[in-house]
Amino acid sequence: MKAWIVMPKNEFYCEVIFAETRGKARAKARYCDGFEDCEFVDIEVRRMPKADRLYKGQFGLDWYNADDRIFLVKDCGWDCGDDYFDSDECEECPAKEYCDKYKDYMNAWFESEGEK
Repeated sequence: MKAWIVMPKNEFYCEVIFAETRGKARAKARYCDGFEDCEFVDIEVRRMPKADRLYKGQFGLDWYNADDRIFLVKDCGWDCGDDYFDSDECEECPAKEYCDKYKDYMNAWFESEGEK
């Protein structure tokens, strides 16, 4: 089974879905939150071969699953996005040690504390 990144055209939001082909990944995407109003042709699909090894019979990767999140942050450079960044939630995030956004936040915090 192949891993695919699917996203609505001109949007930041995306999902990782497992499917045999690009077309099947696009069709599956229509069942994901955030894709309900997308036309089939308005869903962009790209291969994500490094995630193929994570397939264990599931629909796709789950941001709320600790192992999936660690993979996405550590191996793919993903983060929660500027619109969703909440430093209070970072302390509970299983991937914080790999997250550049969290590291930048902590560096800025330590710098501001040093100025006092």
